[in-house]
Amino acid sequence: MDPYLLSFSDVLGDGNVADERLVGIFNAWEAHGITDQEWIGLRRHLVIVAACAEACIIRQPADKWNADVRDLITASLLHDVAKRHEVEAIANSSCSPVLLDEMARIQQLYLMQAWGIRVAGLVGNTQHMALRLLENNPRAINEMAQALFLADGICEDKGLVSIDDRIQGLMRRYPNIDKAGFSYYRLSASTFTVLRKLLYQYLEQFALKHDLPPDEFLAYLRAAVKKRLDPVFYPPKSV
Repeated sequence: MDPYLLSFSDVLGDGNVADERLVGIFNAWEAHGITDQEWIGLRRHLVIVAACAEACIIRQPADKWNADVRDLITASLLHDVAKRHEVEAIANSSCSPVLLDEMARIQQLYLMQAWGIRVAGLVGNTQHMALRLLENNPRAINEMAQALFLADGICEDKGLVSIDDRIQGLMRRYPNIDKAGFSYYRLSASTFTVLRKLLYQYLEQFALKHDLPPDEFLAYLRAAVKKRLDPVFYPPKSV
């Protein structure tokens, strides 16, 4: 099976799952009682992150697609979907750092088997445990991984938000993870303090590559995401 055929419509479409590798994931989420509204929000978040990450890397999607960008799109569309084991932990307020790391390892193994090591590696860089490496060396991951990291950090299910608003929302949702920064993750500050610093660094980095101030770059990303979600715009057939 071609690992590059996962398309935006597989996640955002009419609910039918075109890729057999996704069936088990979707069934597991539904088994944990995810509501229709939550499911729609999750799917929108995945597509928004994918569109945002793509826009960080290239200006004209149809003109400059290559294997690396296709890996980035696939990883973006999968970065939360594959966390099927995390749903129950969050629902039971038991998502400790130890448990999240174990879930991340399970997820990585699954992604590696189904989509290959490059996609699995990109998704892995969005996990909490990646902060240990990135705090002291933000350039330890490649440009594709940095794009996914930034996109996930500024995208919610309704669109792009400011870094500060995104961090505030995450802190309210996962207070136990924020406090784990000092202890389990051995960070110099709380988890979301480190995350905020990294997001601003990557935002400035990509804005510079696009020759735009950070605020204008965010506006550019919002426009790119809107175009991807517009029903009259169709992604390249090779996606």
